[in-house]
Amino acid sequence: MKEKLDITKLYRGMKVKYSFPKNGYEGDRKMCEKYLKKNKVYKIEHFDIHGWSTTVYLEGVYAEVDNGNVSFRLAPFNSISFSEVKSRKTKGKK
Repeated sequence: MKEKLDITKLYRGMKVKYSFPKNGYEGDRKMCEKYLKKNKVYKIEHFDIHGWSTTVYLEGVYAEVDNGNVSFRLAPFNSISFSEVKSRKTKGKK
């Protein structure tokens, strides 16, 4: 069973999977639908913990911003859409 992210254990470079496309508000779902692929693994570039939600920014995932000049910035996503990717330990390797 996939578990949602535990925000108390987030760190830069953590691997997460876009596992829950139906979670979040409509705007959250639209952002994910536009920029992410279901079940794909991403790395967290950075994150912001707020009172009611946590925003994650993923390495290499940019959104277009039109503020008079078209530019790109890391796209924000609600952490509720992701599960943690557990690292697999290889037997006999240190």
